[in-house]
Amino acid sequence: MILSADKSQDRVIPASASIPMTPSLGMSIDLDQGGKLVSSNQSLNRKIPLAINLSAALLAQAETQEEFDQLLSNCELSKTRLCIEASHHVLNQHPCMRGKVSERVNKHRHQFGIDNLDLGQSLQLLQSGQFDYVKINAETLNEMSRNNMLTGYQALRTITDTGDIQIIAVAVDSQEVFGELKGPGIDILQVNLPGSPEAI
Repeated sequence: MILSADKSQDRVIPASASIPMTPSLGMSIDLDQGGKLVSSNQSLNRKIPLAINLSAALLAQAETQEEFDQLLSNCELSKTRLCIEASHHVLNQHPCMRGKVSERVNKHRHQFGIDNLDLGQSLQLLQSGQFDYVKINAETLNEMSRNNMLTGYQALRTITDTGDIQIIAVAVDSQEVFGELKGPGIDILQVNLPGSPEAI
């Protein structure tokens, strides 16, 4: 997302900051609009999953919305894989809905995940649903994997291994962190470094 009143000073706002801002700015789209965007775009690479981040309002409504089921079904038929996710905070707000939505997402062979897992809170959320993946800040993971927080990191690994949950390290913005996390334990890294992927 690019945000600026003065075009000469445009700056990119990361998704972690821009997505929570969209409802208050009146920029959110509903599930029906999201479904139309996905189904109308014929140029999509069907091998690459599309991520849909549910706000608190959408998660609360998704269980009863026909549009949600239609979106999941249509994408399953067109072999478009979806990653349906919501933040740790939003999922904690709606414990009943997260279970129902999780079941429906898995029924249509899509993936359900936690965005921005807050490791300052209990890890109980990871054990409360059928999650396929969890996104965690790379710096936080890097700090946890060191000796001073090794117990917490091992607890995280035990839960994710037992539940077959992939760990995605997000916001990897230095070669040092990339090198530390590239190895056993972390399944996917979302890298924000200059240069081409081949250089990494």
